[in-house]
Amino acid sequence: MFNDLYRKAHLRPSSKVQHAWRSDGITYILMEVVSGVALAYAWHNMSDIKDWIIVQLRDYVAQIRALDPPGYGAVTFVVGGAL
Repeated sequence: MFNDLYRKAHLRPSSKVQHAWRSDGITYILMEVVSGVALAYAWHNMSDIKDWIIVQLRDYVAQIRALDPPGYGAVTFVVGGAL
């Protein structure tokens, strides 16, 4: 539900949450795979739009960081650490 609200509010492509669960005090979220080429593989061919991509990614991360969490806890990478 939260992911759907975010997607509708921001009108940007994002993966859909497939399953979320909590185990041993840790919350896990499994999301669908979004089709496309990973940026790491395409980056070397993007000479004229790299600056634009960096600005877009910075804005996306800022939007995610600005969201209020629905409850106590943190959102991190699957291996831990800040987004």
